[in-house]
Amino acid sequence: MFNLLKYLLVLLVLVLQSCGESSPTDPPENLVATRGNTTVTLTWDEVSEATGYQVYYAKQSFSGISDLSNYASLSGGLLLQNITGNSKIIVNLINNTKYYFVVTAIKDTLESSASNEVTATPQIEIVASAGALNDTGITWGGNDLSGNNPTCTGIEISAQDCSYGRDAKADAGTLVKMGGGKAGFDFTKFDSMGNALSIQDATWTTGGTGTESAGTRWSCVRDNITGLVWEVKTDNGTKDSDTTDDTHTNIHHKDNQYRWGGKTALGRDHADKQGDYFNDWTSLVEGANTANFCGGNDWRVPTIKELYLITDLSAQPAIDGDYFPNTANGFWSSSPYASNPNSASLLNFNSGNDSNNRRNSSNYHVRLVRFEQ
Repeated sequence: MFNLLKYLLVLLVLVLQSCGESSPTDPPENLVATRGNTTVTLTWDEVSEATGYQVYYAKQSFSGISDLSNYASLSGGLLLQNITGNSKIIVNLINNTKYYFVVTAIKDTLESSASNEVTATPQIEIVASAGALNDTGITWGGNDLSGNNPTCTGIEISAQDCSYGRDAKADAGTLVKMGGGKAGFDFTKFDSMGNALSIQDATWTTGGTGTESAGTRWSCVRDNITGLVWEVKTDNGTKDSDTTDDTHTNIHHKDNQYRWGGKTALGRDHADKQGDYFNDWTSLVEGANTANFCGGNDWRVPTIKELYLITDLSAQPAIDGDYFPNTANGFWSSSPYASNPNSASLLNFNSGNDSNNRRNSSNYHVRLVRFEQ
């Protein structure tokens, strides 16, 4: 009897050890996605004892499903199996469409939980790197014999702005763009999920009746030169009559105006901050981030230099209305005004010039921005 009990005990230990060896491995860590032209390259840290990996990807976030086995229920959900090594190039993707990725590790016949989720939007790389600067939009010449010339001709034209940069290439028909826009500007319209509209050349329909599927309404615009994604102001719904209470029927409404100094204003959290900081636009920043507006949760108010990047100095208003409809005159920046702690910097799109005003003025608008990795 004693020997039988001893045998059974040893057998139990062996079974438990065998189960432990077959348990799922740890999930891959530090998943990174790098976009390319119709491709995305994934890399991750190797997992000890893993015999292979699986890549899941879709056009929707995996946070919307309870189990990875339901990946096919997501838009464009696919699974790549039997991957060896800690990298994979995903091919035949649709440019300007946002994709979501997770990776799992395989040990024996069992699968780990998912890695961190990453996103990437494949596209044709036109510029050497994000963070480049836009041109001015000016394609006409000044100081002609009879005044300004609508073309880039005139006296000493080689010394003028229209003779150089992206605008000059666009005027000559030699500039390749990823999207569209006047002169050297290069913009792409996004829907509320952060995907490029399938119809890019339609006109905004006023009154809130346009649709993203028809291309007559869009939520954001990506500047393909700088890598910045900009909020588009809308005319649907209603604005709140008092923006100081942080509530609006439509936080993206073109008529919402604010005092300066809400969330992401520069210096707001500094121990020695100067001047007043009002919370008026905080609801706009937090509302956009909570909603994962256009696929991002890092929306902020732009600096005065960033606002200049979408300024078209050849037109009035000084912005491309085909991409940025409903643009009013003055927009606050996140930049304090250095010469007066009671003022802050803003940009007047009627003229294309920057100026400043007192922070307690509620006569100005806010257009959010984020950088798309």
